[in-house]
Amino acid sequence: LEAYCEFVRPTPRKLGIEADYVRGAEDKLANLLEARNFDFVVGSVHFLQDQAVDMRDSEWDIWDSADPDEVWTRYFQTLGHAASSGLFDILAHPDLVKVWGPRVPVPDGDLRRFYERAMDGIADSDVAVEVSTAGPISVRSAHRKYVRDAAVAPRGPCAHNLPTSHDSRSPATRRTRATGSVGPA
Repeated sequence: LEAYCEFVRPTPRKLGIEADYVRGAEDKLANLLEARNFDFVVGSVHFLQDQAVDMRDSEWDIWDSADPDEVWTRYFQTLGHAASSGLFDILAHPDLVKVWGPRVPVPDGDLRRFYERAMDGIADSDVAVEVSTAGPISVRSAHRKYVRDAAVAPRGPCAHNLPTSHDSRSPATRRTRATGSVGPA
């Protein structure tokens, strides 16, 4: 981390980081972030305590033992706490809980009931919420629209701060941006 900061600081680029929010570890994260004076911090929720929502087939895989309604409830409650923690400038991939392939169970019914659990924390904060354009064209999540229109439709006090991004982690996704096609060239 120190090498990264030393590399970026003398350049004209802004120094930023994505930091995972874990409830109960806010002080540790605050100390880590404050010691480096980042220009911006992108917050995310990948873990619900010691279980991961996006690490399929690992020892931390929450989907091996948890009920989808419970996972989604905890995920969006945690997202709301992340927003209100004051640690982040942006919340990344706010619906990460649903994008990990067709094997991840999705609760029945209107999913907005889960998103609403995060809205108070988001509305009461100055945090921006990312809307990623990567999902609809990525191989991994082509079967689902990454961000549901209902979840991000500006309503009431949340009708602000919706930055967009594209997550190009592989040559295939970079190629998708340029060609509009999915998969190997």
